[in-house]
Amino acid sequence: MDLLSNITLFGRNCKQDPDIWFEDGNVILQAETTCFRAHRSLMVANCQFFESVDSSSSQKLSVIAESPPIYHIIIEDHAFEFKILLLGIYNPNFYESPPAKVSMRDTISMTRMAYKYGADCLYQRALRHISLSFPTSLAKYDKVFQTTTISDLSSATVQDYMQLFASIRRKAACCMPAITYRCFCYRLENIMDTDAWKGLGDRYQRRIVRTHSKQSSAHRNIFKFYAYLPTS
Repeated sequence: MDLLSNITLFGRNCKQDPDIWFEDGNVILQAETTCFRAHRSLMVANCQFFESVDSSSSQKLSVIAESPPIYHIIIEDHAFEFKILLLGIYNPNFYESPPAKVSMRDTISMTRMAYKYGADCLYQRALRHISLSFPTSLAKYDKVFQTTTISDLSSATVQDYMQLFASIRRKAACCMPAITYRCFCYRLENIMDTDAWKGLGDRYQRRIVRTHSKQSSAHRNIFKFYAYLPTS
C-alpha cells in the first residue's frame, strides 16, 4: 500500500525519509514535502506535544489507513530540523550527552525542536552542551575551546550565533551573556542581515541594537585610553 499517494503539499507529491521510515510505524509525520513514518506511542512518550494531538486540535490528526489505523500529522517546521529531533529520539548515539561531541547546527535545531515539542530530556541535553560552550565565568570563557563539546564552535558564523540566540532566549538566561558577546564580535549590519534576526520580535531587536551600540562605544573608549598611554 502506497501511504504517500494521497499526501501532497501545494500539488507536490511527498516523499518518504530514508532514515525515519519504519514499516511497523503507525503515524506519518509530514514536514514540508518529507514524510517520516514513526510510532505514535514512542512520540507521545518522548514529546509532551503529541499527548494532546487529536482530531479536534489545531495540529490535525487524520487517519489515512484502516486496520490497523495509520495516522497523519502535519508538522509546521522545516523537515531537516524536525528530523534532528526524530534522530535524537530513535538513535541514542545520534545526540549524546557531554563529553560527546556535537555540531553547532544539530545543537541549534535540537534546542528549538526539543523545546517546542516538549522533549525535555533532549532539551536539557542540548542546554548542557551550550553551557559548556558559553560559560558564565571569565576564567572558563578564556578556556572555552578546551572544554566545548560543540565540535565546530571555532568556525561558527554570525548566523549560527543569532540562531542560537533566537532558540534559547528566555529559556537559558545563564548562557545569554556569552552568546551575546560572540554575536557582538560582528558588525551590526551583519547581525541584522541574518534570518534569525528577522525572526526576533521588535523588543529583542531594539535590545540588541542598544546593547551593541553601548559595547561599540565602550570599545572605542578603551582604544582612546590605550592611545594616550605613554610609549616609554
